[in-house]
Amino acid sequence: MKSILCAECNEQITKRNDLIVAGKLMKPYHKSCLEKPNSTLGKTHKFMGKFPVGIYFWILIILGNFFIGEMLRKNPDSPEVLIFFGIIFNLVFIGGRIGIYYSYEQYIE
Repeated sequence: MKSILCAECNEQITKRNDLIVAGKLMKPYHKSCLEKPNSTLGKTHKFMGKFPVGIYFWILIILGNFFIGEMLRKNPDSPEVLIFFGIIFNLVFIGGRIGIYYSYEQYIE
């Protein structure tokens, strides 16, 4: 079994609800380590924001798709751009979520 180390304290993350993934590089952190980071990388990742995991992710995907659908409904003149944006939106975020699962979550209880 692969161990997931926190990018801030270099200790193992053992519980799924203690895992936070943040930054452009999708680094794993403990919740407490990202709340008050000591390193410059941790502060940068906290500023960039964390990737939503769990139910929050799916709520954001549903809301994003709802807003894209509303824009399509209100602006039927040029649907190609909005459809393209919707496809890219879903590919990026769902692809990122799948990557997080296979990189980190499947190894944690």
